[in-house]
Amino acid sequence: MVEETILQSWIFTKFILPFLLIFFIVFGILEKTKLFGADKKQLNALTAFVVGLILVSAISWTLIVSNLVLFLAVALVVMFVGLLLWGFVS
Repeated sequence: MVEETILQSWIFTKFILPFLLIFFIVFGILEKTKLFGADKKQLNALTAFVVGLILVSAISWTLIVSNLVLFLAVALVVMFVGLLLWGFVS
């Protein structure tokens, strides 16, 4: 029998990973654009937290973000292998 680890549990894959992905993307965009002004990290973090919770609470968004996480993982591996091969050639 295969035992389930904490990284394979449904809470982690359906809620925590999509929330963290949305939180960091929104926080990074808010920090880069300085929408609320310079040195407003707490406001940016609170806004990103609320947006992340709203998107994770909606069922369809959770499925979209879960698929996005899978696509980004595969794309990251493909990019790494491509850059590794490019480094060997040059």
